[in-house]
Amino acid sequence: MVLYLWDNGLYWCQSESGELSRSIDIMISDGDVILESPVLPVTEGSDVTLRCWSKDKTTGKPSSDLPADFYKDGSLIRTESTGQMTIHSVYKSDGGFYKCNISDLGESPESWMDVRDPPASSLPPYFYPLLWAGVSMILLILGLYIWKKCRVHSQSFRTGHRQTFIWL
Repeated sequence: MVLYLWDNGLYWCQSESGELSRSIDIMISDGDVILESPVLPVTEGSDVTLRCWSKDKTTGKPSSDLPADFYKDGSLIRTESTGQMTIHSVYKSDGGFYKCNISDLGESPESWMDVRDPPASSLPPYFYPLLWAGVSMILLILGLYIWKKCRVHSQSFRTGHRQTFIWL
């Protein structure tokens, strides 16, 4: 397959019934530096790794082990000696335009990263308080039962009833 710079754009799939998949933005670059980032939206709370790739001038093969500066919305985030940056437990505010720069080689085109809300829990919000109340009630009843048994046992000693133990 031959790609051209004008092949940049938004791509998606469509079924025979007309249903559309999520779209992805594909960018073709003839530059020496490319940022590898998630194509689809990432879920809030997950970890995301961005990699800064460069094209080796002599072999033309990609390499990602050079130090790189990482930017979000035009501002420097940090420099990574390995050419990759991991954002742990992303928030919605981590969404935006990212790019990277490798000294003496250049800068990648900007790449959009979208962060979506985590899927809603299938349990209603009142489930855990009710669970806690139920477990507490069971423990209270069990405690009262044991306390009553101990009282009955101690009263039998006070009334003069003797128990005989036989060791086998």
